[in-house]
Amino acid sequence: MTVNIKFDMYYQFLLSTKYHGDDDKHIKWSYNIIKYGTATDLYKIGCQYYDGVNVTMNYNRAYSLFERSSKLNNVNASYMLGICYLFGFGTEIDIKKGLSLIISASDRECDSASIFMGNCYMHGDFVEKDQYTAISWWRLAADRGNNLAINLIDENSLWEYGKPIELQLNQ
Repeated sequence: MTVNIKFDMYYQFLLSTKYHGDDDKHIKWSYNIIKYGTATDLYKIGCQYYDGVNVTMNYNRAYSLFERSSKLNNVNASYMLGICYLFGFGTEIDIKKGLSLIISASDRECDSASIFMGNCYMHGDFVEKDQYTAISWWRLAADRGNNLAINLIDENSLWEYGKPIELQLNQ
C-alpha cells in the first residue's frame, strides 16, 4: 500500500509543479514507477509522455507504458494502445490491431473507446461511414451515464418528418 501512495504522490507532484528537467530525483522516481508501479501508475505516466505533460513528449515511451499497463488489464491503457496503433504513435500503424484494442476496451466499459468508435463511424474514419452505427456506439457510453455521449446522440439524432427516428439497437 505504501508503494502506491508514493507513486500517486509523485504523479501529483509532477502535475502540480509543472516540473521540467532530468535531475537525479526525477530519473529515480520515473525508474521506480516504471519498474514497480501498478497498471494505473504505468497508465498515468504513459499519458504524461503521450501528452507531454511535465515531461518531454515521447510517443515511444508512452506506447511502451501503455503496452505494459494493458497487459496488466488496464482498460484505459488498452484504449490508448489502440490509438497508438491507429496513428502510428511509438509503433507502426496497424489499423486492424488498433480497432481491435479499442473495441475490446469499449466492451470492458471504457467510455472513451465507445465514443471514439462512434466518431469513427460518424465521419468514416478507419471504418465505413454509418450514422446509425455511430449512434449505437455512443449509446453504449450514454447508457453508462457519460454526458459527452448523451450530447453527441442529441446533436446527431436522426429526424424524419419533424420527429426523431427511434433507433432499435441490438441489446
